[in-house]
Amino acid sequence: MNALFAQLATTLRDPIAKAISFSEQLFGLHRFSFWISPDWPHQAIRAALHGTQNQSASVQSDWQVLALTVTHEHLTELVKPYDRNRYGQLTMPGCVQGQGGVLTQMAFYDPLAKSLRAYDFDSQIAYILVTPAHAFAEWEIFSPFKEFWHYWALVHDSLVVHSGVVCQADGALVILGPGGAGKSTTTLSCVEYGMQTTGDDFNVLSMVDGQVWVYPLFRTIKAKSGNSLITGFRSLSRWPSQTYAADQKTIYFPPSADAIWQKKPAQVLAFLEPQWQSQDLPRTPAAKPVIQSAVSAILQHPYWAERYLQRMSAMLARCPRHTLYLLAQPHDNVARIRALMATLRS
Repeated sequence: MNALFAQLATTLRDPIAKAISFSEQLFGLHRFSFWISPDWPHQAIRAALHGTQNQSASVQSDWQVLALTVTHEHLTELVKPYDRNRYGQLTMPGCVQGQGGVLTQMAFYDPLAKSLRAYDFDSQIAYILVTPAHAFAEWEIFSPFKEFWHYWALVHDSLVVHSGVVCQADGALVILGPGGAGKSTTTLSCVEYGMQTTGDDFNVLSMVDGQVWVYPLFRTIKAKSGNSLITGFRSLSRWPSQTYAADQKTIYFPPSADAIWQKKPAQVLAFLEPQWQSQDLPRTPAAKPVIQSAVSAILQHPYWAERYLQRMSAMLARCPRHTLYLLAQPHDNVARIRALMATLRS
């Protein structure tokens, strides 16, 4: 795939020159420099990224992420020389891409979404290209890079996990489960009653010396509109917000300096699987295996799905798993979580 990346580097100079640029330090000591076309929702994207406050430390990696709009003709010309498999992955004609090859350079073309995503882990550069006809999904307005974060994490012995996280004294509980299980409700309840979080949607887990650590990824909190359990929470009333998904959800933007944020990596003490206990509360959807409920788009690619599931299994084996039975009163749920954290520390 060297030819594709060489062509990208030489033919995208004009859109790069017109792009809006900024940098964020994420996942500890990793810096990402972004170049985003002005027609992309760049302000929302930057507001959603949970950058590290201390920018002075020397970085472990320095990535370039180029998110650009190109013409349909340009995009189709770029991918024309390559074969595309059922997962949209591009290869040279007649080339069978083995496991060793996918670790350093990957490219995916989606003709329906009119997008090309190409990631070079040797040169630490990512290209995410769309045509003017590309329609951003509502959540994509805040995070069009989720696929890239998944691959970046896997290559760096980490995982991006669909989860809520609650923190106290640099210890964390990671809440897993499918949509509607109670991840955001539980996270917001803990925040309202004085605990902290790294986020309620996607978080980064990394295992170091046998311990699992959690890092934030997005500086956003979301909640289902009209959620009776969190109505009247003082925290929500002070944050800028925006509704999306046909007004079914509200996304909040707590400032980076807000007291809710865990400011450094937190050690994972346990994984929680929430279940609604009260008959007066909505029921949890039909449960998927807890590992798969934490996975996003990478399950479409069997090799990466296997790597993800293996790593998730290893992390689950390092930390205890508990069922969290949710009650009708948020303060009761928070009291249970505080008690569990105290037990795990003892």
